[in-house]
Amino acid sequence: MTNSTESNPASSFSSPVEAKQFLADCIAAQAEREETPLSELERKMLLWSEPQDSLSDWEEVNKAFDKEYDSVEYEENIAWLIHRFREYAPSHQPQEWQRWESALRTIDGKDHYILVMVSMSDTARPPSATGPESPSWWERRSFAQLAMIGGAATLLIYLLIIAWSRLRQ
Repeated sequence: MTNSTESNPASSFSSPVEAKQFLADCIAAQAEREETPLSELERKMLLWSEPQDSLSDWEEVNKAFDKEYDSVEYEENIAWLIHRFREYAPSHQPQEWQRWESALRTIDGKDHYILVMVSMSDTARPPSATGPESPSWWERRSFAQLAMIGGAATLLIYLLIIAWSRLRQ
């Protein structure tokens, strides 16, 4: 009897760093699907662990993160992305899902920040759009959506001008 990593070498990881990088890539891809891409700093924080095993500039990364982000909100947002990935991947990307599970097994039982958010993902809720740190409705829109809104507003103004000019005659 062979174990699953021997029968599917693509699902095994040679190190915890490699496994965390894969998990971070999956979360970043989910953020892209949700049209809420992660910043470079947010991606780097997914790789944090104790003791440190991946990036050499952790002190600077931690300072910048603490200055720019609310860690509770960040964890909730990442947990939601993981929740959504867990809904999406099994049926849409079964091989990625198997690799996800393998990556989690690789880092299980160790002190990796990403595991905090994985554990939170079972009860995750969509990020609140009303909190003071949350981006405004306007900031969450893509360029195409804003262009459509702008076009609709322009058309509405044009029709109002025509209607007003006809009423004046």
